[in-house]
Amino acid sequence: MSRRKREQQSFKTDKAVADNIVESWLCIDCGVNTAPGLLSGPDLRLALALASDDDGVSQTFGGDTAEVYTVKSSLWAAAGMRAWNGCLCIGCLEKRLGRQLRPQDFDREDERAFARLPSTDRLLDRRGLCKMPFLTDEGEEREMVIDKRQTEEASQAWRTSALALRGRRAVSDTHQMKHALVCAGVLLFTTTLAGCVSSQRFAAPARQPQAVPQAVPQAPSGPFTREREDREFGQPLNGGEQ
Repeated sequence: MSRRKREQQSFKTDKAVADNIVESWLCIDCGVNTAPGLLSGPDLRLALALASDDDGVSQTFGGDTAEVYTVKSSLWAAAGMRAWNGCLCIGCLEKRLGRQLRPQDFDREDERAFARLPSTDRLLDRRGLCKMPFLTDEGEEREMVIDKRQTEEASQAWRTSALALRGRRAVSDTHQMKHALVCAGVLLFTTTLAGCVSSQRFAAPARQPQAVPQAVPQAPSGPFTREREDREFGQPLNGGEQ
């Protein structure tokens, strides 16, 4: 049986009223409300009947348990579900299937109709999406839904740029250290040289050694006598006695 025929059969069998209004948003397995803020089928029909054509019916959708989605019909049928016989939360659907949902399990209509609506983090994760915080021009913090692959690519690009920047900083620090060492060496050499020149300039001149005057022997004068011999030589010549 084709998908269209299965939907038509479920529409005739499971729908209380022949319209496209969902009868109940409660999970038929655990009872959690998968669409907080949206009216059930009977309540919505009553509200539409009482409202004027211009006003319509206002509904506010969102909440911690919001899980409105569309999976492929074959997967929905594998979980024992029909097109119009009720809703399942993600946890109960995965329990029926015996595995975790993947992005390729969702129908193409899901991305266009429901993917950007408020939802739980696990539904976003199964769709391959995630929340990314950002600041508006007014400084308000908001969240936007983006593809997880874009987040991974952005994170990888950030890590690559961070490593490259860290490497450039390390090389720059090495060059700066070498430059500082060279400057310190030049400064030390200049200071030492200046100290040597200054000490030589202002040091007291060294004294030159002065010659010690030596007595010049004078030639003896007068006749050479025994007394003169004793006086000049201190003892008699030829071993004589005084």
